[in-house]
Amino acid sequence: MITIESPELSKVIVENAKKVDILRVISMRIVPKRTQSGEVLEGTREKIMAQGVETKIAEMMEKNGIDPKQLKPITLELVGSDDDLLSINPEDFIGADIPVENADVMLKWEQGFSGNGGWRGLKLVLNLSGKVAIQEEKVNGKEK
Repeated sequence: MITIESPELSKVIVENAKKVDILRVISMRIVPKRTQSGEVLEGTREKIMAQGVETKIAEMMEKNGIDPKQLKPITLELVGSDDDLLSINPEDFIGADIPVENADVMLKWEQGFSGNGGWRGLKLVLNLSGKVAIQEEKVNGKEK
């Protein structure tokens, strides 16, 4: 039986959600792997979390002198092999447009106040090992 608190819900893919094709990254951070006791394993990456906005909307806002960071961001979780995740420098992707048409829409766990977390949103999850999405040679058409 699956309950609302079940970690199995983290594997649910929402098939009927409309998603963006290209996401402009406004922030990105590394989430390291941890031991069972919660200690950080230095030099490892569990995943990379990014926040972004739909590129078309960001461009429209910028043309009108509005900062797209004012929008509620879309969460993008990058997962994959250690090699794939270790090859990414988050600073290189701030302001970059990332194609996310192959990303899965999944449930997002949000930790609330006083430890009352729950499945309160959606996120995009892009597996870098299984689906080529980030071009290592170019970002926004420019050499890295």
